[in-house]
Amino acid sequence: MAEYLANILEELQIYSRGDLDKLLKSDQLIPSLKVLNIGNANKIIGIEYDREEGRIYKEKIEFKNCIVDLPNLNLRDSEEISFVDCIFCGRVLFGAKDYNSILID
Repeated sequence: MAEYLANILEELQIYSRGDLDKLLKSDQLIPSLKVLNIGNANKIIGIEYDREEGRIYKEKIEFKNCIVDLPNLNLRDSEEISFVDCIFCGRVLFGAKDYNSILID
């Protein structure tokens, strides 16, 4: 799986955090990756996303092929969490639940 993400980053010529920041600021569409940011978080996640706390109120969370460009992502209310081929540009907070499953690939 990590090879898939490495290939995408190479295609986009992203070799550093600075390269990634430039790409995200350009608002260029990235067909192989979904970008989750403040501007589209409510649209992608739905009403279960609290922008002030960066909190997602869903028991099951799945992200695949995603750049999560949020300052904070609070997953304290989730029992099943799955991130596959994702890049996180902010802080991810886990806790306060007994998790059934956490998958980070």
